[in-house]
Amino acid sequence: VALTALVAGDINKDNQLSILDYNLLLDCYSDLNVAPDCTTQTKKDDSDINDDADVNQFDYNLFLRELSTQPGE
Repeated sequence: VALTALVAGDINKDNQLSILDYNLLLDCYSDLNVAPDCTTQTKKDDSDINDDADVNQFDYNLFLRELSTQPGE
C-alpha cells in the first residue's frame, strides 16, 4: 500500500509548508488591490488553496491554520 501525504497549502509541491509557500501565496493574494506578482495561471491555481477561483483572505487563513498543525519545532 502506497502512502500519500496531502498538505493543504503546499503551493510549491514539496510536501511541507514553509516560507516558500507563504511567499508564493502573497504573490497572488488580492482582495482590494491587484496581485503583486501572480505571473502565470498555474501559480494562481496553486495559490488558490480553497479552490474558489480567488486568492484572498480565505486562502491566507487556511494556510495559517494548516501551518499551525504541522509537526516539528
